[in-house]
Amino acid sequence: MIRSDGTPVSIEDVYFTYDTIIRQNTWNIKKLESYKSIKIEKNGAKLKVSFPSASTDNKVFFTNYILPKHVLEGASLQDFINKFSMEPIYTNCANIVSQMTDQYSLIFNLINCKDTSLNFYQIKNIQSFEEFETSIKDGKGSIVDVYTNQKTLPGYVEKQLLTNKLVTMFFNVNSSKLRIRTRRALA
Repeated sequence: MIRSDGTPVSIEDVYFTYDTIIRQNTWNIKKLESYKSIKIEKNGAKLKVSFPSASTDNKVFFTNYILPKHVLEGASLQDFINKFSMEPIYTNCANIVSQMTDQYSLIFNLINCKDTSLNFYQIKNIQSFEEFETSIKDGKGSIVDVYTNQKTLPGYVEKQLLTNKLVTMFFNVNSSKLRIRTRRALA
Protein backbone atom coordinates (compact mmCIF):
# COMPACT_ATOMS: atom_id res chain seq x y z
CA MET A 1 0.00 0.00 0.00
CA ILE A 2 1.09 3.57 -0.69
CA ARG A 3 0.12 6.44 1.61
CA SER A 4 -1.28 9.68 0.22
CA ASP A 5 2.11 11.38 0.56
CA GLY A 6 3.64 8.72 -1.74
CA THR A 7 5.44 6.75 1.01
CA PRO A 8 4.94 2.95 0.99
CA VAL A 9 3.60 1.30 4.14
CA SER A 10 6.48 -0.78 5.52
CA ILE A 11 7.24 -3.34 8.21
CA GLU A 12 8.87 -0.42 10.07
CA ASP A 13 5.46 1.29 10.24
CA VAL A 14 3.88 -1.88 11.62
CA TYR A 15 6.64 -2.37 14.21
CA PHE A 16 6.53 1.33 15.18
CA THR A 17 2.75 1.17 15.67
CA TYR A 18 2.67 -2.15 17.55
CA ASP A 19 5.77 -1.66 19.69
CA THR A 20 6.32 2.08 20.21
CA ILE A 21 2.78 3.46 20.10
CA ILE A 22 0.80 0.50 21.50
CA ARG A 23 3.08 -1.69 23.69
CA GLN A 24 5.28 1.09 25.06
CA ASN A 25 2.25 3.43 25.02
CA THR A 26 4.44 6.48 24.42
CA TRP A 27 1.37 8.74 24.27
CA ASN A 28 -0.08 7.46 27.58
CA ILE A 29 -3.41 6.42 26.09
CA LYS A 30 -5.46 4.70 28.80
CA LYS A 31 -7.05 2.02 26.58
CA LEU A 32 -3.58 0.82 25.47
CA GLU A 33 -2.35 0.06 29.02
CA SER A 34 -3.52 -3.56 28.77
CA TYR A 35 -0.96 -4.23 26.00
CA LYS A 36 2.19 -3.43 28.01
CA SER A 37 2.86 -7.12 28.77
CA ILE A 38 2.81 -8.38 25.17
CA LYS A 39 6.08 -9.18 23.38
CA ILE A 40 6.90 -8.01 19.87
CA GLU A 41 9.92 -9.31 17.99
CA LYS A 42 11.04 -8.13 14.56
CA ASN A 43 12.98 -10.51 12.35
CA GLY A 44 13.61 -9.05 8.89
CA ALA A 45 10.26 -8.61 7.18
CA LYS A 46 8.36 -10.56 9.85
CA LEU A 47 6.93 -9.70 13.25
CA LYS A 48 6.09 -12.08 16.05
CA VAL A 49 3.49 -10.86 18.55
CA SER A 50 3.10 -12.91 21.75
CA PHE A 51 0.31 -12.33 24.24
CA PRO A 52 0.63 -13.26 27.96
CA SER A 53 -2.57 -15.36 27.78
CA ALA A 54 -4.90 -16.80 25.15
CA SER A 55 -8.07 -14.81 24.56
CA THR A 56 -10.36 -13.98 21.66
CA ASP A 57 -9.85 -10.34 22.73
CA ASN A 58 -6.28 -10.58 21.43
CA LYS A 59 -7.69 -10.22 17.91
CA VAL A 60 -8.68 -6.64 18.71
CA PHE A 61 -4.98 -5.73 18.94
CA PHE A 62 -4.64 -6.24 15.17
CA THR A 63 -7.46 -3.78 14.38
CA ASN A 64 -5.26 -0.79 15.30
CA TYR A 65 -4.44 1.42 12.33
CA ILE A 66 -0.86 1.24 11.11
CA LEU A 67 0.60 4.70 11.68
CA PRO A 68 3.27 6.33 9.49
CA LYS A 69 6.61 6.15 11.31
CA HIS A 70 8.19 8.73 9.00
CA VAL A 71 5.60 11.30 10.13
CA LEU A 72 5.10 10.40 13.79
CA GLU A 73 8.44 9.14 15.12
CA GLY A 74 9.22 11.29 18.15
CA ALA A 75 5.90 13.16 17.89
CA SER A 76 3.68 13.84 20.89
CA LEU A 77 -0.02 13.01 20.91
CA GLN A 78 -0.80 16.71 20.38
CA ASP A 79 1.58 16.77 17.39
CA PHE A 80 -0.35 13.79 15.97
CA ILE A 81 -3.71 15.54 16.44
CA ASN A 82 -2.46 18.80 14.90
CA LYS A 83 -0.74 17.09 11.97
CA PHE A 84 -3.72 14.98 10.92
CA SER A 85 -6.26 17.78 11.35
CA MET A 86 -4.45 19.86 8.72
CA GLU A 87 -2.97 17.19 6.47
CA PRO A 88 -4.54 13.73 6.84
CA ILE A 89 -2.57 10.79 5.45
CA TYR A 90 -4.56 7.88 4.07
CA THR A 91 -4.28 5.23 1.41
CA ASN A 92 -4.36 7.22 -1.77
CA CYS A 93 -6.85 5.37 -3.97
CA ALA A 94 -10.09 6.46 -2.27
CA ASN A 95 -11.89 9.64 -1.35
CA ILE A 96 -15.19 10.72 0.18
CA VAL A 97 -17.63 12.79 -1.87
CA SER A 98 -21.04 14.21 -1.03
CA GLN A 99 -24.21 12.73 -2.46
CA MET A 100 -26.12 15.77 -3.63
CA THR A 101 -29.59 14.19 -3.41
CA ASP A 102 -29.32 13.18 0.27
CA GLN A 103 -27.80 15.43 2.92
CA TYR A 104 -27.31 12.45 5.25
CA SER A 105 -25.26 10.39 2.80
CA LEU A 106 -21.67 10.33 1.62
CA ILE A 107 -20.14 8.21 -1.11
CA PHE A 108 -16.84 6.46 -0.46
CA ASN A 109 -15.38 6.52 -3.97
CA LEU A 110 -13.11 3.49 -4.51
CA ILE A 111 -13.01 3.61 -8.29
CA ASN A 112 -9.21 4.12 -8.33
CA CYS A 113 -8.52 1.23 -5.93
CA LYS A 114 -7.15 -1.68 -7.96
CA ASP A 115 -7.41 -4.31 -5.20
CA THR A 116 -11.19 -4.16 -4.78
CA SER A 117 -14.19 -5.03 -6.89
CA LEU A 118 -16.15 -2.18 -5.25
CA ASN A 119 -16.49 1.13 -7.05
CA PHE A 120 -18.63 3.14 -4.66
CA TYR A 121 -19.69 2.59 -1.07
CA GLN A 122 -22.40 4.65 0.55
CA ILE A 123 -22.07 5.91 4.13
CA LYS A 124 -25.55 6.72 5.41
CA ASN A 125 -26.60 8.34 8.66
CA ILE A 126 -30.19 7.46 9.57
CA GLN A 127 -31.62 9.93 12.06
CA SER A 128 -32.61 7.37 14.69
CA PHE A 129 -32.44 3.64 15.28
CA GLU A 130 -36.25 3.59 15.41
CA GLU A 131 -36.41 5.07 11.90
CA PHE A 132 -34.00 2.39 10.68
CA GLU A 133 -36.03 -0.37 12.38
CA THR A 134 -39.29 0.94 10.91
CA SER A 135 -37.85 1.09 7.39
CA ILE A 136 -36.81 -2.58 7.67
CA LYS A 137 -40.18 -3.69 9.06
CA ASP A 138 -41.98 -1.78 6.28
CA GLY A 139 -39.99 -3.77 3.72
CA LYS A 140 -38.20 -0.81 2.19
CA GLY A 141 -35.29 -3.09 1.32
CA SER A 142 -32.52 -1.50 3.39
CA ILE A 143 -29.13 -3.05 2.66
CA VAL A 144 -27.02 -2.69 5.77
CA ASP A 145 -23.71 -4.26 6.73
CA VAL A 146 -22.81 -2.18 9.79
CA TYR A 147 -24.96 -0.49 12.39
CA THR A 148 -24.39 0.45 16.00
CA ASN A 149 -27.02 -0.28 18.62
CA GLN A 150 -27.62 -2.55 21.60
CA LYS A 151 -30.51 -4.20 19.79
CA THR A 152 -30.42 -6.98 17.19
CA LEU A 153 -32.89 -6.89 14.31
CA PRO A 154 -34.43 -10.02 12.76
CA GLY A 155 -32.39 -11.03 9.72
CA TYR A 156 -29.38 -8.94 10.77
CA VAL A 157 -26.41 -10.47 12.52
CA GLU A 158 -23.94 -8.38 14.48
CA LYS A 159 -20.48 -8.65 12.92
CA GLN A 160 -17.12 -7.66 14.35
CA LEU A 161 -14.76 -6.27 11.76
CA LEU A 162 -11.33 -7.53 12.80
CA THR A 163 -9.05 -6.30 10.06
CA ASN A 164 -7.23 -3.13 9.12
CA LYS A 165 -6.67 -4.24 5.52
CA LEU A 166 -9.11 -1.63 4.31
CA VAL A 167 -8.77 1.89 3.02
CA THR A 168 -7.74 3.75 6.14
CA MET A 169 -8.61 7.39 6.73
CA PHE A 170 -7.96 9.54 9.79
CA PHE A 171 -10.42 12.22 10.85
CA ASN A 172 -9.95 14.91 13.45
CA VAL A 173 -13.57 15.74 14.24
CA ASN A 174 -12.53 19.09 15.74
CA SER A 175 -10.97 20.29 12.49
CA SER A 176 -12.60 23.31 10.88
CA LYS A 177 -12.09 21.58 7.52
CA LEU A 178 -14.55 18.79 8.39
CA ARG A 179 -17.82 19.90 6.80
CA ILE A 180 -21.25 19.52 8.40
CA ARG A 181 -22.37 16.89 5.85
CA THR A 182 -19.26 14.80 6.56
CA ARG A 183 -19.83 15.09 10.32
CA ARG A 184 -23.46 13.93 9.95
CA ALA A 185 -22.69 10.88 7.86
CA LEU A 186 -19.69 9.82 9.96
CA ALA A 187 -21.73 10.25 13.13
